[in-house]
Amino acid sequence: CHVALGKLDEAEVAFVAGLDLAIEDDDFRAQCQIINQYAQLECARENLDRALDLNRYGAEIAAKMDYPLWERDFALALADIHEKLGDLKKALAAHKRAWEFEKERRT
Repeated sequence: CHVALGKLDEAEVAFVAGLDLAIEDDDFRAQCQIINQYAQLECARENLDRALDLNRYGAEIAAKMDYPLWERDFALALADIHEKLGDLKKALAAHKRAWEFEKERRT
């Protein structure tokens, strides 16, 4: 809601607080959800390096959970950021990873 209203600083405070609670509770799914939204916020701010870091962190959590849906979503987010940064080789590799996660999820 803060993001939709353009209150990006308030959104960041909410994401950090929520992530702290999710980490404290070992709630890995909530961590993935919050990290995903936080990374989108950083993309909106054009802070692509921070968005890359957040998506990589989220991908690590999703891999530990063995959760292909979130692995796919983080791979797609990484692909989009790499593309924006002009690194098409990394973007293509991330898209391929996303497709592998999608195939795994469907089986």
